[in-house]
Amino acid sequence: MQNQEKYLEREQNSKINTKILAGKVRIPNLKAFLATLKSVASNYDGVVVQALNADLVAGEEHLKSAVQKAVRAEKSGRNLTSDLGLEVLLYAAGRRQIGRALEIGVSASEREGDEKSVAVVIFDAVREGEGKREKELDLEAVAAEVKRKTGLEEEAVLELNEAKRERIKKFFGVTEAELRAVGKGEGEGKGEGEGKGEGEGKGE
Repeated sequence: MQNQEKYLEREQNSKINTKILAGKVRIPNLKAFLATLKSVASNYDGVVVQALNADLVAGEEHLKSAVQKAVRAEKSGRNLTSDLGLEVLLYAAGRRQIGRALEIGVSASEREGDEKSVAVVIFDAVREGEGKREKELDLEAVAAEVKRKTGLEEEAVLELNEAKRERIKKFFGVTEAELRAVGKGEGEGKGEGEGKGEGEGKGE
């Protein structure tokens, strides 16, 4: 138990190379948009690219914490899915049911000219010192390719205004104080120890 705690502490404190893009983009075809992100990620060994609804993201630390927890869960065998990007969604949403976690994912534009507020988290699941990566991967190139292939225009969509604060509090079922904790990356993962619900098996 003590060794496991030390391992988890090291994982918590170790840095994961992460880049976050946030802005507006038209998504006329959701399947094609997600396929584009997957295609970009496949060009870089060990890189994961995951899109989220920026209207439900309480800042960059919210996403970085979700990445940290998802990677830690995978390495300790506690992940609910074999898809690391989906695991990030689970922790970002603070929900351990995949169907409910997808609510924080992106959705298609409903009409011509409809732009979605999107946060794209890009991270390197292969770390320096693990025998696979000699130096830190430059994720700026990955981010540039995401922008070029999706048409995402960077904007300050992660900033919290009053309407967004209320939307996030309702989604997470939290108070104002708890919202601040989510924004600092301290509030995701409620229900982390709960049993698996419907559709939570690995490999989905």
